[in-house]
Amino acid sequence: MLLSAALSQAAMYSSAVQSGNRYRGVVTVEGNGPLAKSIADIFSRMGYKVYIIDTDTKTEQTQNNKHKLRTRQADTAPPDVEIVSPANESYVSGNVTLTILASDNVSVDTVILYIDETEAKRWTGAGTFKYYWYTPNYTDGSHNVTVWANDTAGNTNSTYY
Repeated sequence: MLLSAALSQAAMYSSAVQSGNRYRGVVTVEGNGPLAKSIADIFSRMGYKVYIIDTDTKTEQTQNNKHKLRTRQADTAPPDVEIVSPANESYVSGNVTLTILASDNVSVDTVILYIDETEAKRWTGAGTFKYYWYTPNYTDGSHNVTVWANDTAGNTNSTYY
C-alpha cells in the first residue's frame, strides 16, 4: 500500500512536469532508502530521466534508462548578476548602452532587465548583455534599473540602482 501511494505521488509529479515544464520526461524522487530507489528504477525503465534527492546527504543522483547513477551536489548557489555600465548615479541622456553581466556556477537560465519596474529586455543563458536605452522616452529625473537572473536550478539573484 505504501509503495502504491508513493508511486501515485511520483506519477502525479511526473505528469505535472510533463505538462507544465520545459524539462519534459523528468521525475524527481526525494528519499534515501530502498523505496526511493525502487520508484526511481520504475520510472527509469519507462524512459524518464530520474533525479533522486538524498534527503540525508542533500546530494542529487541522476538515473537514466540504462540504470547508471552519478552523484553531484545539488546547485544551491544563486547566479551572479551585475550592471557593469553606466555607473550608479550617472547622469545620462540620449542613447545609453546598459551593459549587464550574468554568470553561474552551473548554468544561467534567464536574465531580465527592468527600468522603473517595467520589463525592458529578457535574455537567456549566461554572458555579457547590452541594452540600448533611448532615454528621451523617459522623464527627467532618477530612474530605477534592476537586473534579475535565475539559474536552471531555480536559484535567483538581482541587483539594482
